[in-house]
Amino acid sequence: MNTNSTNNIVITDIGLCCTAGNQPFALYGALGGNIINCRELGIEVASPDPDDEAVSPLCVMTEMVASENPAERMMELAGTALGQIIDKIDREIDHSRILCCILLPALSEARGAAINELYAENYLKEWIYNRHLSVSKLNTSFGAMEYRFIRVNEGAANALSSCCQELADGKWQAVIFGGADSLINEATCAELARENRLLTRDIPNGQLPGEGAAFLLLETRKPDDENENIEISGITFKPEPNSRCAEHKKLLGLADSISEIISKNNISPAAIDTVLLPFGQEICEQLEWHQVQQKIWPTVLEEKQRLAMQVGEIEAPQPEPGTIISPEILQMTSVTGNVGAATLPIALALSCGRFEFSYPDISNLIVCDASSHVVRGAVHLSQDSKRKQNPKRAA
Repeated sequence: MNTNSTNNIVITDIGLCCTAGNQPFALYGALGGNIINCRELGIEVASPDPDDEAVSPLCVMTEMVASENPAERMMELAGTALGQIIDKIDREIDHSRILCCILLPALSEARGAAINELYAENYLKEWIYNRHLSVSKLNTSFGAMEYRFIRVNEGAANALSSCCQELADGKWQAVIFGGADSLINEATCAELARENRLLTRDIPNGQLPGEGAAFLLLETRKPDDENENIEISGITFKPEPNSRCAEHKKLLGLADSISEIISKNNISPAAIDTVLLPFGQEICEQLEWHQVQQKIWPTVLEEKQRLAMQVGEIEAPQPEPGTIISPEILQMTSVTGNVGAATLPIALALSCGRFEFSYPDISNLIVCDASSHVVRGAVHLSQDSKRKQNPKRAA
């Protein structure tokens, strides 16, 4: 069974770099306010139809990044987000017992092949030393932090689960889990265009390239800790051999991952307040989520109603007020675009931002780990009691 115990693992700090800035509540505010920073990339890529002219993709870019090189762009994003954690981490932690696990794009993708682990580690070490480890702070022991790089096609939830298990087993004092990616480059857009998956003004159901990075500081909850930190209550992951084939095949990986979390925690589907989805507007992604909904939060119709709907005699019946059990759905790509290997870390950061709002309060949230790769996963976040509402953030 691909489920690991997280044993009171909590998120104690967040480093974020995305189009909405560096604060999780601001990212959630952008999502809630439907603020979409979509623009043309300014490059042209060949159309999949040889008779058509080249197309200019739409994208979501981060203003903080200067480099046009994909690998350097990724590392700038990663260094900016990771530096926020370094500045705030407890200096009493033995830095040689900190694991920094970083998700990178798959080697099968152009931008993933353009970056290797040794380059990434050296870049981040130099970035952190030059910008965050001044002599006056005496923080040079961060050079002893262990780096681990995971390609996202191996499963982001799988990587997070391994980190949490090692932390719970006492191998580390703290884990910094994150990822960085940038699809804002010609090679990646050309890959998507060849597959007819790129969002342009003429293709509304394509992928919206984005970029970003996020890192989460994970620690075991201390017995005397009174902070209302978000707890990682469960992680599941399953293979999905039919990825991107929801039009004509059943996809079970994501639904089974969510079902296992519900079963393991002995809660009902109605107890899940919010689900955070990484899906964009592609038809296969929307159909995959429809399959998940019908398995876990099904719409049950009488046979006469079902037949009448099929022939168009009636529209879909609406449930009576107070009977809706479906969770709140947050679709992060509407604000961030497709952020590739950074999707799960940014989704976790966004989820923490959602917990800070009380309109309404939530107690259980599931973050879905889904991509074009043949693996699916789910992360269960919970918070039993709420901190006092911050009026500035509520506004």
